[in-house]
Amino acid sequence: MTIAAVKEETVKRSVVHGLPRVAVVAAACAVLGAGLWLCDRGLDRVDESYVLAGVADPDASRAAGEVTLSSFVLHPLFAFVDGDIARYRLIGVLLVTVLSAVTMDRLTRCIDALTGIKAEGWARHLPWVGAAATSLTAFTFGLRSLSYNSLTLVGLLVSAVGFSFVLKRQEIAGGVTAALGWWTVFLGKPTSAAALAIVGTLALFLVRRVTPRAMVAAVSALVVAVTVTLLAVRMTLPEVVTFLAGGMRQDQLLGGHASVLQLVGLAPSPLTALLLLGLPLVIAGAVAVEIARRPGRSGLLSGLTLVGLACMGVIVAIVPSVTDRGLGLQILPFVLTLLVLGAWLLGREAYRRRRDDAPERRVPREPLVLTAFLALMPYVASVGTNSPFTEAMPHYAVFWLMATLVGLRALGGPEVVRVIVIGLALGVTSVMLVTALLDGGSISSLLAAHVRVPVAGGALVLPADEARVATYINEMASREGLMSDTPVVDLTGISPGYAFQLGGRPLGRESFMGVFPGAPDAAAYALSRAPCADRARAWVLWASDNPWGVDGKVDLGRRIPHDYDVVGQFSPVQGPAGWRQLVVNVLRPRAGGSTSCPN
Repeated sequence: MTIAAVKEETVKRSVVHGLPRVAVVAAACAVLGAGLWLCDRGLDRVDESYVLAGVADPDASRAAGEVTLSSFVLHPLFAFVDGDIARYRLIGVLLVTVLSAVTMDRLTRCIDALTGIKAEGWARHLPWVGAAATSLTAFTFGLRSLSYNSLTLVGLLVSAVGFSFVLKRQEIAGGVTAALGWWTVFLGKPTSAAALAIVGTLALFLVRRVTPRAMVAAVSALVVAVTVTLLAVRMTLPEVVTFLAGGMRQDQLLGGHASVLQLVGLAPSPLTALLLLGLPLVIAGAVAVEIARRPGRSGLLSGLTLVGLACMGVIVAIVPSVTDRGLGLQILPFVLTLLVLGAWLLGREAYRRRRDDAPERRVPREPLVLTAFLALMPYVASVGTNSPFTEAMPHYAVFWLMATLVGLRALGGPEVVRVIVIGLALGVTSVMLVTALLDGGSISSLLAAHVRVPVAGGALVLPADEARVATYINEMASREGLMSDTPVVDLTGISPGYAFQLGGRPLGRESFMGVFPGAPDAAAYALSRAPCADRARAWVLWASDNPWGVDGKVDLGRRIPHDYDVVGQFSPVQGPAGWRQLVVNVLRPRAGGSTSCPN
């Protein structure tokens, strides 16, 4: 064979070898681009608006308390973008994706050091590219803006980096980073911080990495972090305890957690989407792995094609029927596909290793513990939620991808298998993004959003019905002279987003969540912590004959609706049909009216 022929054959092999990996990178870029494109579209009027109202004015709940300090921590960022929700979302997406990429890269370096086998080229860079794109599952439904959930995710990613430092015997860097990660988790969700402390401590003892230097570094970093936080939120440590205790008191009154089993994720959770959609995709992924393992140049490309076709099948055949009915949220358990496939692949690789009697059959303990640590992070993040765990954990699915990739590296799995895993993770993320985009059908979905309306300090592109109501509320607030410091109380129990649209500042709490049985008691407690004078001059959102209303036990110093003027009315355009049938009245305190407040 001539030199020219050899060069030509080498180029052909390089192209065939690199084409599937280029396709994976292209898919990741497309997923990331879609996530960024969605940042200025739509606004969830329940959970996301509740979080945004708190972040916009965290002092509103200072007297009554909350179960998290996240609003105080995130407020400076919201103020930095002048209340522009689209820019706030954009920064959140970039923060989480970049940090996920950095975390995956640090984990790759850690496994390099622990196994003595260095990843090069595609094997080094594909994992962090895939992790960056897969992290977008955190922003697919509900809380699309930076919130306590994403703050918890950030903390867990930092903690994973700290644990990787510890495994590499970088004790000071590991202790400092792990402590900062844990404190960030605490600021997001104290319940998750408690779970992380248990899992992290157990992991450290299993790898025998608890050293005095690491502990001193961790404690020192924690002291500094706590001090800086207290100064930033303008509270003393006893005041923080009182603030969080007030939040716990409201949660107890609210009845947000039916039992301890629900709190720790042992209550029954929906799995329909996983069984109907996820398991067929797991089978497709398993077949794709076996195809990719076969000798030959086209095996990997064929495997990725199979995974891509399976995901496209879900998008074309299933997603429209779900989203047309506004049931997109129910597809969240589908993301557990990554956990099921990852567990199967790791078990299969361990079996193959034992069956083939590999020379290095004994796998170091450290990478296996790291794999388990990463796999548990979605559970840790979900501890304390009042949602089913199978709908909460998918927001942190990037950890399941990381755990699978780390475990396969530790067990010596071939690189083609890891590429298939990354491709499947991108496919699952694509399904979630498409579902989020189409949810609500041709009228109410993000895809149908085309009217730009001012919201808070910026503007969002909303569907026509939503834009109509938002514009009406904007014009009403401007016409009636509502100011940014005017107290606003939402007694409907369903519409924190409309109170947020109205402007002003929340009183007591951003929303009283009338779907829970104790909402009237929780509302009465929170509002009782506010000065009576503020309650008496507050604008009120109220609906008559409202089974979700919380006005039965609150005392605003005025009779509702007799001592108010109705300055506007609208019907919600989001939520269940029962919500949309209500007529929400915007009540302004009647000038010169008497109140029951003491002089």
